[in-house]
Amino acid sequence: MEQINNEKFGRFLLELRSEKGMTQRELGKKLYVSDKTVSKWERGASLPQTALIIPLAETLGVTAQELLTGEKITGSNQTGPDSETGNNVIHEELRAAKKKRILFFAAALLITLAEIGILYGMGISIEDMRQNVILFSLLFLLFSGWFCIGAKELLPAFYDQEKISFVQQGPVRINLAGIGFNNNNWPRLCRFFRIWCAAAAVFYPLVCIFTVLTAGFSAWETFMNSLALILALILLAGVLVVAKKNE
Repeated sequence: MEQINNEKFGRFLLELRSEKGMTQRELGKKLYVSDKTVSKWERGASLPQTALIIPLAETLGVTAQELLTGEKITGSNQTGPDSETGNNVIHEELRAAKKKRILFFAAALLITLAEIGILYGMGISIEDMRQNVILFSLLFLLFSGWFCIGAKELLPAFYDQEKISFVQQGPVRINLAGIGFNNNNWPRLCRFFRIWCAAAAVFYPLVCIFTVLTAGFSAWETFMNSLALILALILLAGVLVVAKKNE
């Protein structure tokens, strides 16, 4: 997507909303965001997520291209792509972003399976790996995969209006006491979960291989259980920092 001028975007958004006779709260309800989020857009403090550009444009009665450029495109000043092209560009970016996430997860999965295969080739049985290497690596991969493919990065508007400490989407429920989830920290948390859990899934058996090579079979099991706990604690600490910083 082309670079957006935040201030120009905000002024245009304010103008369009005023023409429609909508308050910030009314516009926010249509998009499942809070009036505070709309206020930030209009002040140029932030921009909508890519997924919101098309529904925002449709709500305000303009094309996605007009919304992105911050001005109505008519007659002689129509230099950009038409509305259909603008919508296609946004849809294509959303598809491309999801494709990248899927490829990222697939790469982490293949590397992890290859590392488990190396451990098996080094003489560690599947039964010995099942309680630690396989279990923890697959748990990390499951979290990463869900946040790559299944998680929705847009929360309902009431998350921006109230301090809600849990998010439940499908089978996954995340509860952090004292932390308020909203549409500012949740997309960042999704990205953190994707990257950290995939990295942990790859890192865990890799360290196991190194431990076996350097310390032998007798030390690896105790060490790997301790490492799993350390990685889980780092994950929790990272989530708390990201959530609180962007709350």
